[in-house]
Amino acid sequence: MLLMQFRGLNCQALDANGVSLDEKILAIERLLLTPGTIMFPVTPCSFMLNGPQQTIPAQNGSDQTAAQWVRTVFHDFITADAAAGTGGLDASISFEADRPENLGLVFNAGTPDETSFINATIIGFNLFSSVFTSTSDFIALGLATSLLSCEPDARMIHLKVGRIDATVAGPTGVPRPQDSLDIATAAFAKAGLNQTEMIQAVDGRADHFDSTPFVFDAVGVNEYLNGSGQAGGPLVTTQNETFRSDLRIFDSDSNDTIKAMAASTQSFEDACFTVFEKMINTVPKTVTLSTDLVGPRPWILMESHLDLSSTGVVQYSGNITTNSRFNPSVPTTATYVYGTPGEDTVSQTSDGGGEY
Repeated sequence: MLLMQFRGLNCQALDANGVSLDEKILAIERLLLTPGTIMFPVTPCSFMLNGPQQTIPAQNGSDQTAAQWVRTVFHDFITADAAAGTGGLDASISFEADRPENLGLVFNAGTPDETSFINATIIGFNLFSSVFTSTSDFIALGLATSLLSCEPDARMIHLKVGRIDATVAGPTGVPRPQDSLDIATAAFAKAGLNQTEMIQAVDGRADHFDSTPFVFDAVGVNEYLNGSGQAGGPLVTTQNETFRSDLRIFDSDSNDTIKAMAASTQSFEDACFTVFEKMINTVPKTVTLSTDLVGPRPWILMESHLDLSSTGVVQYSGNITTNSRFNPSVPTTATYVYGTPGEDTVSQTSDGGGEY
């Protein structure tokens, strides 16, 4: 039996938990506007949920939470088979955390060691889990919130919902720093990204390796081109040339893509946001993502109550919350419409919280 939720003249299929796409969007929008939830681990951008707070670039691999959440998207997405319509952003990474290809590099005195960061990321998402949001939607949301916190204008990526979590591990194939350019290029091509998109994705993923590690900006690409500051990060400058994977990828088109990204802050952001959206929207062919996008809304009604007083007066009350980064003002009144569908309806507006 197919369960449906009616939405005006349209209807939506419900998932196995009886949740519609509209409800999933609303749940995420509530999280974005509820203090102490999904924005907390990445606010400020330098915040580190599972370790000491940082004041310098993360050269030792102890990335801030925002950087870990961006990397998790990359590691989950990259084993997709675009032609076959399998893999992509499906949270299979939850079963793959201890694979050598999913261990993050830690650079100590130029010698690369490896440690896990995936488990910490998934545990962070589980703090806010509910039946309304899959882990794979959380992984996409993690990218969105990281950009909201670290991008100076709080730009919101075009975020859809409806991802379905894998129940087993996916295939191997995450490019490793010691892999050749041919191996990396083949992996990105299989996942559906061309050479230009590969360079943009790798640079966006490594943006915190620059002199402004807690701001998502074009400083890193300019430092790479100029050989200044962090000069592109450890996977460009490490003493062990075998591990200079970012350098090989950036230089694969004679730095043309990097130069285009460095032209302006807008050019950098547009390139990264476009490829990031393609990555988070790469899902198994059996998954249908929402047409509507997640806000963020300037404010949201958290709860509402419609009651009758002892004298028979209708009372409408509730709580409205906002995120001051999006819009500092909160409405002082609310309006509701009542009546019989298809017949006359009546609209009533509150008067500063009073009865009406």
